[in-house]
Amino acid sequence: MSKLDRFDDREDAVSPVIATILMVAITVVLAGTLYVWAAGLAESNTDGTLSLYAFDAKEAPGTPTEATDDNLAIITMSQGQDITWSVLSVTLSVNGAASTTCAVPGQTGGSCVVVDSSEEANTWSVGEDVTVIENGVDMCSDANCEMSFAITNLRTGQSLAKTTTGVGSNPVSDNTDTTPTDPVDDTSQEPQEPVDNDDSTGDDSTGGDSGACTASSECMAGGYCYNGQCVYDDQDMDGVSDQQDNCPQNANANQADSDQDGTGDACDSTPYGPMT
Repeated sequence: MSKLDRFDDREDAVSPVIATILMVAITVVLAGTLYVWAAGLAESNTDGTLSLYAFDAKEAPGTPTEATDDNLAIITMSQGQDITWSVLSVTLSVNGAASTTCAVPGQTGGSCVVVDSSEEANTWSVGEDVTVIENGVDMCSDANCEMSFAITNLRTGQSLAKTTTGVGSNPVSDNTDTTPTDPVDDTSQEPQEPVDNDDSTGDDSTGGDSGACTASSECMAGGYCYNGQCVYDDQDMDGVSDQQDNCPQNANANQADSDQDGTGDACDSTPYGPMT
């Protein structure tokens, strides 16, 4: 074998060695990179242990007023782990307005304040309710306030959760009020027709429409209101129409006719005398 052939064989043997070294180096670099990335990801998502939080918010009992110390909402931690108030931030937005930071237990500033009435007032625990109260500012003055809360861990910068109370249901109650109004009005109008027909003493005498009334202005022209009914063609205004009045010229109390002659005592020259 010539020297040239032996040199070519050496070159062929060196190339696989270099390739193997490069592959090992690349593998080590990739492994280190993946380790650093995974460690950073784990650190950003955990604080010793994995903590997933959930909160529920509802309106506080009663209707908010224009006062500046109303109870606004009750927030409950429904999932998570105990956490101290010193690392928490609670913000409130009313009806989509800009958020304001509420004072948590141990603080006094802010337009609203979170009140923890539990025995461990420095820690928020699972299942524990806290109350959000106005702190010298009227933030909500009616029952239609939608309150949105955001809870953040200030130490890690992690947003724990967001929750909202939703909107009140007053429009539903308004619709409910209007629903029975129409049938009530209809039933109040329907009986008026038979009432008018039954009160023949006032209506049949005139041929007009005389119904119930509270004032004479509610009656048709020429009529007046007497004992809750419109009366027409009544000269003496005693409540009895002229056609049925035994004394149409003079008011004759109770249509008195002592001698039963068809002429009322107020118009009869001989009310107690012989029949004429």
